[in-house]
Amino acid sequence: MVISCAMFQSEKPETAVWLLCAVILLITLFFGLKPKGFRFYNQVQWLQDKNAIAFQNIGMAYSRQTLGAIGISNSLGIIVVLKPYRTARHLSKIISIIDNQGRELLGLQQWIKGLEIVLWDAGGNRLGKVGIGDALSTDSSQWVAITVTRSEMKLFLKKSPGVSRIKRIKLPSNFFAGGRLLLGLSASGRNSWRGEITGLALFKSEVESQQLYEYAKAWDTINSHPEFADNAPAAVFLFNDVRGENIADRSGNGWDLIVPFYPKFFKHEVLSVLPDFNKISRNLVLDIIVNFFGFFPLGVCLYWAFLTFHFSSNKTIIITVGCAVAVSISIELLQALIPTRASQLIDVFFNGAGAWAGVILVRVGLNIIRRNYT
Repeated sequence: MVISCAMFQSEKPETAVWLLCAVILLITLFFGLKPKGFRFYNQVQWLQDKNAIAFQNIGMAYSRQTLGAIGISNSLGIIVVLKPYRTARHLSKIISIIDNQGRELLGLQQWIKGLEIVLWDAGGNRLGKVGIGDALSTDSSQWVAITVTRSEMKLFLKKSPGVSRIKRIKLPSNFFAGGRLLLGLSASGRNSWRGEITGLALFKSEVESQQLYEYAKAWDTINSHPEFADNAPAAVFLFNDVRGENIADRSGNGWDLIVPFYPKFFKHEVLSVLPDFNKISRNLVLDIIVNFFGFFPLGVCLYWAFLTFHFSSNKTIIITVGCAVAVSISIELLQALIPTRASQLIDVFFNGAGAWAGVILVRVGLNIIRRNYT
């Protein structure tokens, strides 16, 4: 301990301390920028044994044309057949409607085994949410119907008997006209969904439960779709294209979906204020703990190193925490370029708090040492 005190009173910076800081900084950067299994190609797979398309870690498809091109404006109906590959412990985006700036207007998302529909306006304010718990199973496909009109949103599951949830809303005029369809993940490339889609149809108006059953019967038997005189679909996808970069619209309207070789991301969120989860979950708590204790060693080491410059104690603390926060901001800015990572301001806060805690630990320890050996 006497040696430790003498080291801090040295006239020159200790090489070993700075070397240790460099090692800890590299470790921090490595884990901060680790892309968590990201692949640079689009991980969408055409299934050969059935008419279906599978979304893996980062898999996506999108519409090049807007919904207004097929007459969808104030009302939207969706029928889709889903089979998830996992129980989602974080929000997984199955279907999104995004505007031309990448802002999400509608999201069909999986949470654990449940399904939720969420609507947002152009300012990011939530217009409504409706969900059904225990809606999906990894063992079988589930038929889902979504209806959004000017006055309500409805989520319907084709179970026996059918299960439905309704939420009253006030939808702005021409809400969907400029929107585009996105399958498999969010506009920023995060919240990826893993599972299969074996049928998808879009309508200009409300989808009745009887239509859901008719489509279910047709798709389950002949891989086709029935004709409805009163409410014909605006777009139908059977996912029987086998391969290629297009998912053909079987309604005849030519509103094909694109499956690019490289994922296309429509929005990069940089230092978003809120966490990536809209629920308090084990993932969020774990994320906070990792961010706090991940910068604890860096705070300890940097404070120890800056003490060799003989700054005042308060100045050393400010410099140390400031450097740690700068490192954290740099990591978060780089994470904005990695689709599987989230660039969030809350991470910077807990990184800085962890570094500050490390500083306090060293300062308290040194005060105890000095009292005992002076």
